[in-house]
Order: sequence, then structure tokens, then C-alpha cells
Amino acid sequence: MNKLARILSASFCLLTVTSCSQVLQNVVLDVPNNDLTPQENFQVEEKTLTLATAKIANQDPYVRNVIKSGRGNSAGPILESDALYSSFPKDQMIQNYKVGFGDEVAYTISTENQQNYRSLQAEFPISNAPRAYIIGNGDELTLLRFNETEAASNNVLGVEREGLITSIPNLAQKSGVVATSGRVGPDGSILLLEVGRIEAAGKTLSEVQSEVRNILIRDGLSPRFQLDLSGFGSQKAILTVNLPSSIGVEDNNLNSKLVTLTDRVATLRDILASSGLGIKTSEKLLITIRRGANDYKMTMRDVYDTSRPSIIIEDGDAILVNSLSSNVSSGTARVMTDGTLVVPQVGKIIAAGKTINQLKLLLTEKLTSTPEVLKSIDVDVIGFASQTVTIHLSNGVVSDVTDTAGLSVPVNSKNNLLSDALTEVGVKVHNDAIIQIKLVRDKKTYIFNFEELLLNKNHQIYMLPDDQVFVDRLPYRDNKVFALGSIKPKIINIRPEIRETLADALFSENGVIESETAQRSDVYLLRGTSPIRAYRLDAQSPTRLIVADAMELRPNDILYVSEQPIISFNRALERIIPLRTLIADIANASN
Repeated sequence: MNKLARILSASFCLLTVTSCSQVLQNVVLDVPNNDLTPQENFQVEEKTLTLATAKIANQDPYVRNVIKSGRGNSAGPILESDALYSSFPKDQMIQNYKVGFGDEVAYTISTENQQNYRSLQAEFPISNAPRAYIIGNGDELTLLRFNETEAASNNVLGVEREGLITSIPNLAQKSGVVATSGRVGPDGSILLLEVGRIEAAGKTLSEVQSEVRNILIRDGLSPRFQLDLSGFGSQKAILTVNLPSSIGVEDNNLNSKLVTLTDRVATLRDILASSGLGIKTSEKLLITIRRGANDYKMTMRDVYDTSRPSIIIEDGDAILVNSLSSNVSSGTARVMTDGTLVVPQVGKIIAAGKTINQLKLLLTEKLTSTPEVLKSIDVDVIGFASQTVTIHLSNGVVSDVTDTAGLSVPVNSKNNLLSDALTEVGVKVHNDAIIQIKLVRDKKTYIFNFEELLLNKNHQIYMLPDDQVFVDRLPYRDNKVFALGSIKPKIINIRPEIRETLADALFSENGVIESETAQRSDVYLLRGTSPIRAYRLDAQSPTRLIVADAMELRPNDILYVSEQPIISFNRALERIIPLRTLIADIANASN
């Protein structure tokens, strides 16, 4: 009866297990077996790991990958060798900087007079006797005419000219006074009330007065009148002063200054004194009077010498005042939007598109100088704004700069090396990444790495206007070695700067052969694909640590450690023994 119960119990257990397989269904991927291609097999070459084979194996390249940023297919891991490949533009000569809009130009003008101050012989123009003022275009005349009954009461005749002019407003209020003014026009005529238009240019005031008197008598009007010059503009002289600022003259460094001549006699002393060039500034100053085709030279000391005749300035005279000592003037000017530059003593010139040497030559040619005065000019650009290069930095290239729309870097007249510009904005070599540079120039793209740009002096890349520079950081992908076999599969990270060996993977803490189930006599290191080289190491002896330590690991190596045979047998028994016991019990029950 007991045997029958055991048999029934065993049968019930088997039915229970069978039914459980239906309740706890396995996950099955139902894939039609249409693909008859066999699984790929690799050829494996086994080699015993020795010091000699380890030395040869260590010559295998340490293949690494870097992560390339971007979008879509452009992003992903690429070989280190591909990232280090450089395509440089053709070497170009250093190009001369061309000035453009917004640039700031500094100039220095040196003036050195070659004449000997003490040996200079004064040359005075011929002194002409003072003569009457000749009326011309731009002069103004004022006419006052009185009735006979009013003339005596106002006592007009015989009054001095200055007093008459100042009393015009009061006289004009009298009922018997007629006042009129006119200006000599370009045709030389003037229009006066009750007189009409008369020719005045080229005549003296007395000649015009006689003509007015004749017209009044002719028209039956009283010839009692006063005609005088009330404005001057027809006769002018030009005063040009070019003196060092150290002399302290208020109007020094003038290009030119118009001096209007009146009916009063104007002497050279008067004009110089009214311009701040008095006797206190007379030391080593050269005065040149240019009258027609003749130049008359003298020192300021000669001008103020009372024993010398006074020089009367005439219409059209040019008075030049220069220092007989050296003079240096400097300043800055900015190139305007129309490409022009304004420099004192020179004026406005076209500067855009010219090199510094061309600009210097142009300014030198524009400098006006008397034959005995040497002038030179030095020019340089101190502010650069017209030409720029845009540098785009991706994340991580510079620690304090995130992804930017572009840094505008000016191109200057000095050394425009791209390597210097990148260094100045903070780009540097990284140990854990490759800094890749992409240069877009003239619709062509050049890619190279930053470290080679710094070290390879054969590639001196100079920045050109409108260059677009993209700087990207390509971090290295983690290097791994895979371990499996008698142990739980795991990944071991390795670093190229340490160059971990097989010994590090086997004997370090939590190493591969630390497992009790590992068959230490069958340790394999698999490397390569065509064929796969399997380096076998018998690690039973501690002395084999020397060989393991000589064998460097490479990324994607596979460590395989066989399982001890007894462990495999035990695992089989673990599955077989329960089944044998059940069968025995069933057999005993049946008996």
C-alpha cells in the first residue's frame, strides 16, 4: 500500500511539473527559419603566450575611438587616426594689411628746417608808398544824402568819417535824410538808392564819390551827401602757421587763415601780432612772404627790428610761418564709411584698400613743404575693425565658454597666425580629447587638429578676412576588455596612458582568475578578427605572472578562462541526481 502511495505521489509531482510548464509559459520569439546562411565562423590561431610572443603582440596598434558631435549620421564614434588626419591649406605668404572702414590710424609728422638761422639773409619786398584802397567785389558802400534845408541844421558836411558812420541811425530818423547801402557784386557794380547802378570795382573811394556827385547834379538833386566804405571783403591775404606746440602760440598748426584787408594800412607786424605771434615768440621762426612768383624770407627777429622798414601786406600775399627748429606732431584719425581719412596738414585722402606703405607714400606726397623744409610722416594702424575672422567654439573646448554663435576676432597688421588667435581665445590641448579645427575659406573646407597646428611649424596658417573657423572637442571613447568563461561576463576598463597588462586583469582585486571555478591552466587572450589570435597562458604557476605582466592589453581584447572539469561534472550531477532519485523511488514502489 505504501509503495502504491509513493508511485501515485511521484506521478502527481510529474504531472504538476508538466502542468506548470503550461501555466508559466516561456517567452518564445517565433522567427521563420528562412535564412539558411550559416553562422559566421572565425579562424582561430592558438599561440602559447611567452615573453617573445608578448613582445611581438605589444607592437599591435592601440586602436582608439573618439566621439564626434553633430546631427544624424555625422555624429558617432570615429577612429582616432581619422580624427588626427589633417588637411591644411596651401602655405601662403604674409599678406600686407589693407586699411578699411573703422580702422584707427596713428600718424607722426616730423618737420626739420634745413636753413641756418644765423646765416639767413633777410629779403624784404620793395616798400611801396601807401596808396588809396581799391574797391572790389564784396566791399560795401553806404550813402547818406540830405535836403538843403536839413543839411545845414544837421551840419553833415565837414564831419569826420568815423563820426558820420556812427551817427547814421540818428540821422536816418530825420525827415530830410536818405540812407542807402549796397555791396559790390561779381560784375563790379553797386546799386545805390536815388543814384542807380554804377561801376565801382577797380576805383578808389574818391573816384566813386565824384561819379555819385555828377549823377545827383545831373538828376537835379542836391549834391550834398556822404559816401563811405562800410564793409570790406575784396582784398585778402593768407596766413599759414605751422609751429611746434611747445612754442605756445594760440593758433599754431593752422592749415591756413584768411586775413581781410581794409582801407587801413596793414603791416606784417600787425597781422602777426593779431595772430598771437608777438615778439615773445620770435625765437627761430622763419617768415616767408610769397608775393606773385617771388618769395621773401626773414626771421621773426627781422620783422620786429625797428630799424627795418615796415612791410605793407597787399592783396593776394601769402604769409608762411615755420619753425627753424625740428618739430614733431602726432595724432590719430579713423577711416570713415566712405573710405577716407582726414590728416592735418594733408587734408582728406582715400585710405580704404591701401596698405600701410601705400598710405604712407600717399601722405608724404600730399605734404606741402617749402624747398628748405624737410617733412616726413610715419603711419601705423593701432585700431583694427575692418577685417575680422569668426571663430565658433563648441561645448567643452573652452571651460568658461558654452556653445557660441561666433567670436569675432580682428585681423591686424602684425602676425596673424591662426594658432595665436585660437590660443588667445582660450583653446588648448586636451589629454582626454582631440581638438579638431575646421577652416572654411573661399568655399573650401580644411580639417586639421589643433595640436599638429601648434607643433608643425611647416604649416603657418595666417588668418584671412571672412575666414570661418569651427573648433570642436572630440572626447575619447572608453577603452574596454571583455572577460567571460567560468566567470560572470564583465567589462574591464583600460586606459592608454597606463597600458594595463594581462596580469592586471588576472591578478588584481576581483580579477578574472580569482573565481574558484576558473581553470587557471587554460587562460586565453583573444585578439583580432582575420584570423583571431588566441594567446594561451598556463597561470597555475606564480612565475607565469612575469609573462602576464609583459603582455599589454588592447581595446576590445577578449579574456576567456575555461571552467574546471570537475565544476562542469558537478553541475551535470546537480541536474541528474534529483531525477535518478525519483526514478529509483518509482522503481521501488513498483516492487
